[in-house]
Amino acid sequence: MDDYTRFVWVYCLKTKDEIRQAFKEFRAIQQNYTGLRILILFGDNEGALMKQEFQAWMALEGIKHATTQAYSPEQNGPAENAIKQIVQKASSLMWAPRIPVGFWPEACRLAAYLKNRSPHKAIGCTPFEMYYGKKPDLGHLRIFGCRVYAHLEEEHRKKWDSRTIEGVFFGYYSTAGLYLIFDVNRRVLMKKRDVTFHENILGHPTMDQWGISPGYNILGASVELVDDVPDLVESGDEGVRFRG
Repeated sequence: MDDYTRFVWVYCLKTKDEIRQAFKEFRAIQQNYTGLRILILFGDNEGALMKQEFQAWMALEGIKHATTQAYSPEQNGPAENAIKQIVQKASSLMWAPRIPVGFWPEACRLAAYLKNRSPHKAIGCTPFEMYYGKKPDLGHLRIFGCRVYAHLEEEHRKKWDSRTIEGVFFGYYSTAGLYLIFDVNRRVLMKKRDVTFHENILGHPTMDQWGISPGYNILGASVELVDDVPDLVESGDEGVRFRG
């Protein structure tokens, strides 16, 4: 969480040890796009971040690692509240269409996506508006878990094959205008632009047969950036702080 704009990013990890590499990737992306340096990483006493090697790297990069008192999550209130809200929203998103629990990464990404586009009382607007300097466009929002039919390109079908892919909507890809859908026949997650939504139909009769184990990241990557790739932001001399 950016301490100033309250914008949140979510990384889905297989193990806690991956948090160090996730932060390094996150830092590189943010500093590249904003031109601002991360000055402080504020969080709890997570063991993976307290490793001597990582602490030495932080010191060389000029990043101060501020931690809370042990067993005092309330000291990192904004981030803890954000995590709680994202988990609760993700759970609610999955409940109505009866989405298998193995798709929790996609639900968490969408929960963060929606949170960034929802008014935040601490800043008086949406985190998206604070971060990008413009109001978010909400016209593309669709119901998570609804039935969709996507266009199948001619290059990927034979003459008498169906021209559509039957699937379930699972969120938004980082590139504008692309939707994430789960192909219920091939059992793969794919990004598509030309999609017809049937928001009055939730889930799919074959969901119990999808065979996705709990916690498995179906995108095939142990670490995946959640939200939009940031637009270029006017750089300045001041750094930014992040809560995690």
